[in-house]
Amino acid sequence: MTATLPFIFLFVCMAGFVGLNADPYGDDAKEDGDKGSGSGMSYYWGTKSFPLPDETFYKPEEELKSLMQDAYGQVFFSVGVCVGVFFAYGSYNPIKQPVIANAFFIGIMDFVFSIMAGFVTWGAIGYLQKVEDPNYNQTNSVGLTFIAFPTIAAKLDGDENNDMGAFFTMFMLLLYVAGIDSAWSYIEALVTNILDHFKMNSMTENREGVNHGMKRIGAALFVVIMGIALTALFTTNFGWILFDLVDHYISSYIIVAVGFMQCVAVGWLFEYETTAMVSQEHTRSLKYLGVIFWLPTGLTCFYCNAAFPDYQWIGAIIIVFFTLVSFCCSYKVSKMSFGSWYHEILLCGVDKLSMSITSLSNADGSRSMWMPVFEVYFGICIKFVNPAALLFMFCSNLITDIESPYAEQPVLMHVLSSILVYICVLIVIVPMFSCDYQEKFEFDPRLEFMADQIYSDGLKGGTVGGPPPAASNKIDPGLELEMTKMALKQ
Repeated sequence: MTATLPFIFLFVCMAGFVGLNADPYGDDAKEDGDKGSGSGMSYYWGTKSFPLPDETFYKPEEELKSLMQDAYGQVFFSVGVCVGVFFAYGSYNPIKQPVIANAFFIGIMDFVFSIMAGFVTWGAIGYLQKVEDPNYNQTNSVGLTFIAFPTIAAKLDGDENNDMGAFFTMFMLLLYVAGIDSAWSYIEALVTNILDHFKMNSMTENREGVNHGMKRIGAALFVVIMGIALTALFTTNFGWILFDLVDHYISSYIIVAVGFMQCVAVGWLFEYETTAMVSQEHTRSLKYLGVIFWLPTGLTCFYCNAAFPDYQWIGAIIIVFFTLVSFCCSYKVSKMSFGSWYHEILLCGVDKLSMSITSLSNADGSRSMWMPVFEVYFGICIKFVNPAALLFMFCSNLITDIESPYAEQPVLMHVLSSILVYICVLIVIVPMFSCDYQEKFEFDPRLEFMADQIYSDGLKGGTVGGPPPAASNKIDPGLELEMTKMALKQ
């Protein structure tokens, strides 16, 4: 219900606000000299420059860095990545549930929703700008929601031709339903992790005959009460300033850092030890790949923002160049065939995950033509593209805030906001050190991540593209021994 209602409300709002933008003065415009329609859609598509209150024009090409940062942050928030939402929801899926189509569907629908919301927003802005109302420049989320849109409803209250009361009510319902849906998601992320930590995550009777339904209610109540206590300050007189600062620091640093750490964990730490133990060539090849990629990338991300902000495009070229150099050097010292180096070194870690994900799409375990394409896309993005982009964003945000503190607020406000930010950091870091045991599953997770080994067996047995051989379902004894040693060591 909460997933489909926002689309219905948004579609209705599009009709009202886009139509209003097309004729801001109603039928009386022709009698008054026809001042013409609003330019909101032209501003939206970039065919006209957006006028600012100081009689200058907004130039997107000069604000490209800020636009990309805002877009990246909005996608993180609207999709719900890097905050545990999909880990929580995904944990309730069957173990063999295909997820690739679902992931693409979520991303595409989020994109469609954003495009539709743009029509509503720029329709409202275009109308206010045409009638010369100064509130047309309210372009942030709170200003648009609680100043610009109410202004339109007040201006046209009782207008027989364009009474926007119903559309404004629909718009507020849209925000309410979307907000409730987001709140449920973010609460579920915390609740699921709490219950998993205390081994109480079952809504029905488990094998021991225990029902943890009431435990879940208690955990949800605890999270909600803590959330109310932490955010109560946002309702005070200085609440909006505090909220703006907290939102800036969390979206600019915390979420970006979490996304970066997830990419590094999956792309560079997962499977590293087991792969390095195979041979000295494997160890050397992995080191060459990591050092030659990360050293230039880290230095470039920092100095392109700190010392050469006008030449950031050169930094992108440098990162791409050294990435290719790291590929060549790693392959050279590996003394392996290209296919083996590609799967075991270049995509170490991400290859196991991507092939385990794609293998779920065909019930018989066979390989389809699209699978290698998805696997290289997934692997390169997670291991190289995303961490480099996120590190660049983090450095850019840091340098910008050092040169010009955000919002130019008193030091006390920054201190108060930092307290809430530190709490968010603790929520991220504490669970990393509090889980001192291996999670128990009703299945062997090693068998669920054997797609890459099955594929390797298929290459040796000549069965690539068809169902895996029966022997491939068994774990290699040598590999199992090494994994057991590592588990005992931990």
